[in-house]
Amino acid sequence: MKEIIKICIKHGSLTKELVIKSRINSKGKRTYRCKICMKIQHKNHYEKNKLKILSKNKKYFDEHPDFKNRSKRKMYKLNPKKYIAKSVKWDKENRERKKDRQKKFKTEAVSNLFKSYVKQTLVRGTNLMHKDLSDELVNLAKAVFTLKRKIKNDT
Repeated sequence: MKEIIKICIKHGSLTKELVIKSRINSKGKRTYRCKICMKIQHKNHYEKNKLKILSKNKKYFDEHPDFKNRSKRKMYKLNPKKYIAKSVKWDKENRERKKDRQKKFKTEAVSNLFKSYVKQTLVRGTNLMHKDLSDELVNLAKAVFTLKRKIKNDT
């Protein structure tokens, strides 16, 4: 039998799964609130103050553009297996979209000479690894590739 943590007027006896931690009272004990009631209360508050909340969020995200990426990275670090499985599942369900996305990236990498593309071309056919190539070497190879392209386009 699960331990009853709180008794809600509307929903009766609540176990740990049906409550949220609220605060610590003056006696130093943790207080809890009903999860269902709080969800309803938050929904009502959002409906009443929707414009105000949305404008505040927009202002905050405009001032902190890296916030979403930061939180995504944090969630990924907490449970990487979950997100890897999610991406594998998406790849299996959307094979055509994945191929299109890969083709688009490859053409962009070739045309703009991405660092990863230049390293791959230098490593191909050798026993070198990507980590073996220094940034100076990659930049030099990039310059050679652009020079070759200009010569090829001019003739």
